[in-house]
Amino acid sequence: MGFENSDLLLHKLTRKLGLPLDQFIRDGKLPDDIAANMARNCESCAAPARCESFVSEQPETIAAPPSFCVNCRLLTFLGKTLCSNS
Repeated sequence: MGFENSDLLLHKLTRKLGLPLDQFIRDGKLPDDIAANMARNCESCAAPARCESFVSEQPETIAAPPSFCVNCRLLTFLGKTLCSNS
């Protein structure tokens, strides 16, 4: 396949969103099972090429995940709750 693996795309997207998932997991702010569900959601996404294009075309910092993202609601929630309370 010509697109990046889903784990790498998830990390690139969350980095641009300012969501340090690994740190959230280490700090106990994001349970391992939720992070694993996010990764599984990405793996089952029907639009990985669209995601790769979106991530590569965006500036270093973005305010919101793309609306087509399978983790959009969760990423938005994390941004509003964990980042504002960090």
